[in-house]
Amino acid sequence: MDRGHLSPYVNRRTWRILDLVAPSLKLPSKTDIWARDYPFSVKAERPLTVADIEAFQRDHYEGTEFDTTKGPMGGPWGDPARYDGGAVDGMTKPELLAGAFERVISLFRTSYSFVTQSRPNTDPEATGVDLALTWFGQFTPHASTYVPVYAAVDMVPSSLSRGSLFEMDRGANFWAHCTVGNYASHWYVFTIEDIKELQNELESKWFEDQSSVEEEAAKLAISSPDEAKKYLQDYCEKQATTTLSRWWSFFDYMVAKFHDGYIVKNRFAEMIVPDKLFYPRWWLESVGYWGRVGETSSERAKELEEEGEFDYDKIYMDKDGKTFTKPGTASTTYSNTPAVEGVGGAGGGSHLFMLVLGIALGVGGGFAAQKYWKNERRAHVYERV
Repeated sequence: MDRGHLSPYVNRRTWRILDLVAPSLKLPSKTDIWARDYPFSVKAERPLTVADIEAFQRDHYEGTEFDTTKGPMGGPWGDPARYDGGAVDGMTKPELLAGAFERVISLFRTSYSFVTQSRPNTDPEATGVDLALTWFGQFTPHASTYVPVYAAVDMVPSSLSRGSLFEMDRGANFWAHCTVGNYASHWYVFTIEDIKELQNELESKWFEDQSSVEEEAAKLAISSPDEAKKYLQDYCEKQATTTLSRWWSFFDYMVAKFHDGYIVKNRFAEMIVPDKLFYPRWWLESVGYWGRVGETSSERAKELEEEGEFDYDKIYMDKDGKTFTKPGTASTTYSNTPAVEGVGGAGGGSHLFMLVLGIALGVGGGFAAQKYWKNERRAHVYERV
């Protein structure tokens, strides 16, 4: 049976994990379809923590030649998702199988992932409570947090045990992560740092509190194993509920910070000054922003100069013959508050003033307001360029 199409489906991910835990082996990133270049297992070259394993599961081959946050396939802002093939533009299954995307570890359509952690010297018969636990994350790992759920609990936290793909459920952790993940993926290279900050805030606190939580549970189990279980049950429920609340609030924050091509970095300043989320140079060249696909800005400027077209007076010529010129030259220019001919002097007044004036003066006022808006439009175009 031909299994060639399965090679990028699993082998690259196998290589990545082995390379992360035993980099000195320098295993080849490419192998045959049976992965015969890789050992069955490797010894980790350093002690691995829960946080390390969680980081592995959030991986997109960052820092390697297979990094899905780089290059044209991820778009201008590095979306790591590579969607499943379908019958688009009449493509057939054999056609789709003839090509392939890199299949990352943190796959966009992951339902859940987890890290299980056994505990030394915590035999329930000796301590009265089982302190083994699962760090459980719903949705794709890079847009999730791993909530602690102890094996001793009788019930899974409520927000982790509900939800349906047929309907958005704000009481389900899955949908909170899914909503943030899908929104943030559009500007991934910018949004992922905010996501990592939230993940680290929540997860580092759980790691920090883990010893004291387990000590308290073991203490309670001496007199009442049931009380110890209830203590852990309440703890897990609280962490899952807190996660749910924090991620929905985080979504609101992300929408306010990233929208309409801008980043609003300081929403609490007296005046909001957003930064533009413009496209990177390599992407503009790849889509023909400066003329032809692959053409650079300097190449385009040279062409325009040779054609006699790279001239401010020609580029900004208006229908009435007035032109914009380079700043500092003696010619007619328009500021952000141009004078309105036939109505007032320099300064022009506010938009509201022109609206009231237009209503009051009828056709004459309407003509003046129209003239104002036309001039102001030209002024703003020049300012942006």
